[in-house]
Amino acid sequence: MSFLNHRPEKKKNQHLSFEERVLIKHYIDEGLTPYAISNKLGRSRTTIGNEIERGTVEQRKGKKTYEVYLPDAGQAAYQRNRQNCGRKYKLLACAAFIIITIFSY
Repeated sequence: MSFLNHRPEKKKNQHLSFEERVLIKHYIDEGLTPYAISNKLGRSRTTIGNEIERGTVEQRKGKKTYEVYLPDAGQAAYQRNRQNCGRKYKLLACAAFIIITIFSY
């Protein structure tokens, strides 16, 4: 299977959906490489690689441990990272100072 001439239209500036994460899990179970998955989904190789790294968790079965990609773990990591992004308000950082100065007068 050759992907040399296969250039899908790539989605830009859009986050992966949970459905795409489930498809990634399905393709990993089929044995596809991150490069092949990226071509099937029309995403960047880096995006797929980062998602696989982010959603991979360690599972234990008896005394053996192994790593597996779970879409739920990837979605949870995405939501956790989204909470930390965005502008931080300076007013919240100095709220104690503002309260003290207001009530001291």
